[in-house]
Amino acid sequence: PAQAILAQASDSSDSLTPWWSICLCSSMSFRCQQLGPRSARASGRLDGVIAECRTVTSKTRAAKLQLSRDIMQAGSTASLFDLTQNGCRLPHFDARHCTAALVRVAKLNSLQDRRLPHQSLHQLVVCMEHFLSSERLQARQLANLLWAVAALYAHHKPVLGALSVQAASRAEDHVVEMVPQELAATAWALAVLRCSSGAEDGCTRSGKLDTLLEQEVQNRLLEGDDHGFHPRELCNVLWACAAKRSSNMPFMGAVAICALDCLPEFTPQGQSSFAWSLATLQGSCPSSSLFFSQPSASAAATIYQYDTQALSNPSWAFAVLEWNSPSLNAAISSAAVRRLNECSVQALVMLASSLAGLHR
Repeated sequence: PAQAILAQASDSSDSLTPWWSICLCSSMSFRCQQLGPRSARASGRLDGVIAECRTVTSKTRAAKLQLSRDIMQAGSTASLFDLTQNGCRLPHFDARHCTAALVRVAKLNSLQDRRLPHQSLHQLVVCMEHFLSSERLQARQLANLLWAVAALYAHHKPVLGALSVQAASRAEDHVVEMVPQELAATAWALAVLRCSSGAEDGCTRSGKLDTLLEQEVQNRLLEGDDHGFHPRELCNVLWACAAKRSSNMPFMGAVAICALDCLPEFTPQGQSSFAWSLATLQGSCPSSSLFFSQPSASAAATIYQYDTQALSNPSWAFAVLEWNSPSLNAAISSAAVRRLNECSVQALVMLASSLAGLHR
């Protein structure tokens, strides 16, 4: 039996899973030492396998770290696809590398703003689907994966459709393990997937993951000041509610109340996004009236920090909800006039229609 176990341990070290070999050989070596001099030779052989396994472990860890750095430092989607195509053949290429590659692709694609070649993305997606079916991914990896899929989904639905369903299904068992940033990212991703694919898509049709997320976020927000949600995460959660037209009043109320408590910490884009979300919900969100009664002074003081989109969102929100603040309207108008040349067509239309509505 000892000879057979030793052979199995040696095979395990060759397949780059050496930690099991180290544990197994350490246990066997200790037992051989207890048996006395007659087992000294077997104990020595086992110690040799342990040393070999530790060497393999060290080399594997270094190779994994280097591959992770290369993925995060890739400067273009083309170089990233070349890297992952070669990496998929390496024995130490794992689910973390594949998830990080998809996240990097999504970030690079948003900067370059162009469609990716379906074939290159397909190879990476197939690899990710294999990892999802054969390995246990952590909550962080699943949240990052859903974010990346959502960011790429609009232009690559045929390639990403099955992966979105599989990732959402696996995430259902890990909601309670997610930190606030991961909960907010997952909520944002589901809302984007729903907007991009419609209610008939398999990823969002059942709504189970949506329900689990809302319950978990609400429970943590009710814990008090130590809930861990930052303004950006609260904005993302409420934006997701608005995008999918949520009707969960207790949940939206808990988010809105926590957001009001940290309103001074919001960035200009955060206040703008929050205002848009409340207006999209048509004031059905509890405490929305409190939000619109507070921001006029702080927003008017920092309005020149807003970009053109951040200027158009709150003015449109105020018009939709028929909420008028002369000082804030004047500040938005003044800031917008200075940036008319920077405004997109959409921003110009929103500003013109909202300001016209408020001055009727």
